[in-house]
Amino acid sequence: MNFCPECGSKITISDKSCRSCGIALSANTALGGDYSSQKGYFQREQEISPEPFNVKKFILIAVALLAGYFAITSIIAIPGNNRIRTVQNTPLQLGMQRTNTTYGEVLEGFCTNTSWEAFDANALRRVVEFTGTSRQGDRILIQFTHTGISSDNSPWELVYMEINGRAISGGEATNWFRNALHFTGLS
Repeated sequence: MNFCPECGSKITISDKSCRSCGIALSANTALGGDYSSQKGYFQREQEISPEPFNVKKFILIAVALLAGYFAITSIIAIPGNNRIRTVQNTPLQLGMQRTNTTYGEVLEGFCTNTSWEAFDANALRRVVEFTGTSRQGDRILIQFTHTGISSDNSPWELVYMEINGRAISGGEATNWFRNALHFTGLS
């Protein structure tokens, strides 16, 4: 009776491979094999070597993963960009008077070092925040928001404004925007 040197299953002389583990067998192995008394096990006729490292395959996979990452992150960023564009295109309101000029035109025309950021304050409150430096050198922070489950195209309101870290009232904000409109020549 002969046994597989790999798994110990019964093998016959005519077997080319073990029916249990699939290891290739030689006629010598089936007849009793080359038993090494020093090592205490049957020697395989040939060792199975791992596939060599494929640099091209690795680079291709890495590029595909990076492309997927950038595609997903750009898709996720779209809603925030839409909010920012919607606020920038909202007509400026001075008190009860609505103008033909947008918030984006005034703020981008009157301020430098501008930045727009969209975020969710909570599940029902979306916020677009503007920061910039006015022509007079004042640091400006303005927050626009709308609440509810309405679309991003619904009206946005200016709800908070500060100049150089000091919160200002609605009347002061209206005056600031009037001056900005006058200075930029958009009025």
